[in-house]
Amino acid sequence: MTTRSADNGTTDSAAAGTALATGKKTNNSYTGVNASGVPIANITELCQLEGMATGLIATSYEYDATPAAFSAHASGRDSYSQIIKQMMYQDLNIVLGGGINYTGYTSSENSHTIENLGYTLVGTRSELSSASQENYGDVSENMKVWGTFQEDKHHMPYDIGYGKNYDGLDDGNAKTPTLAEMTQYSLDALSKDEDGFFLMVEGSKIDYGNHHRKMTESVGDWIAFDEAFKVALDFAKEDGHTAVVVVPDHNTGLMATPSDMSAVVDKVKNGKDPGDDLLDFSSYENGGDSGHTSMDVGVWMYLPDGVTRMEGTSDTGLKSRNRGDYTVDNTNIAPYLVSLLGERTLQRTTDELYVNVTNQGSYSDGTFSYNDMDLKITCDTDIIKYNGNKLDLKGQICPYVNGKMYVPKYLYTAINVEYTGPEAV
Repeated sequence: MTTRSADNGTTDSAAAGTALATGKKTNNSYTGVNASGVPIANITELCQLEGMATGLIATSYEYDATPAAFSAHASGRDSYSQIIKQMMYQDLNIVLGGGINYTGYTSSENSHTIENLGYTLVGTRSELSSASQENYGDVSENMKVWGTFQEDKHHMPYDIGYGKNYDGLDDGNAKTPTLAEMTQYSLDALSKDEDGFFLMVEGSKIDYGNHHRKMTESVGDWIAFDEAFKVALDFAKEDGHTAVVVVPDHNTGLMATPSDMSAVVDKVKNGKDPGDDLLDFSSYENGGDSGHTSMDVGVWMYLPDGVTRMEGTSDTGLKSRNRGDYTVDNTNIAPYLVSLLGERTLQRTTDELYVNVTNQGSYSDGTFSYNDMDLKITCDTDIIKYNGNKLDLKGQICPYVNGKMYVPKYLYTAINVEYTGPEAV
């Protein structure tokens, strides 16, 4: 799979995540917006409009580039407060990861806001396992669980612990769930929704390990992700109606491994570092962090019986030497998955969710006020106030991006005003 971004042959995680989530190329650092900085709908939002339950899992901080691309809209991946605000108000059913109150990036009060929005907060493995799944009724409306694991740290501990690692997390004594456990919990819960579900699971720290030139971290999180993949695959095989797609958002570094890779894996599993010399980054001979590359990455899919595979992939050994016969782009993934759901498209979802109303009012200190009616919008949330009455837009957020205000068409339904324009973006 090719991964270049709209403005660079080598993508960053924000542009790559946006391509995977929306089917559109964008510039590096842009998150959930196109190359012109305009919000575009992602597959999570489309599934919500279809009435499906939704969840996001990451082993980094929850508003990192990939989960942000599947939920938020900002002109910079480092617009952390704006991104997490949008995520909190989007009515996602399950969000699991770390760093929700990490003051290096965002507010220490986020967990209080999340709890006030009706989420059950879980901060340990035992709290997650005991969070009730039995009495939600309509899961897509009633189930709201948010993981606050390592809430004041940069990310979650590594599943395979090595004691104090590079940022001081004692991952050898972690009380947090593994990636596989978070995946199992989410599948068990979200699958209760009769309309189906969408779940994004990221093994975030494979990338971290390669950036930091640490075989231990990289391979350790590969193992953790492989175990989570097995959970998803086992579920899909038993369920018979679930597709599983595994895809890296990009390559990081140039990893050279020894001939006896099994010995390396054994050392990693036993908490021993096989040595930094097992990572060879030829462009970084003098040390320091490694970077992304423009190398192609693989795509793996498990599909239910009767589902046509994505064009450009193969269900057997390669039968052609023509590289183009077996090459897809990262913008092909989301449209393919959406095609399995029905008639709704990502473009139609964008038209429905992001109407540019900038010329109809004015912005001041986080609030957009309409000129010709008593309507005020709390930007980057689903909260509006109309004629003094507070209303919510059922998770359909109103992002203020690049000096422009966007609202969903549903806003007009909520205030019982006929929608007559302007044109959707």
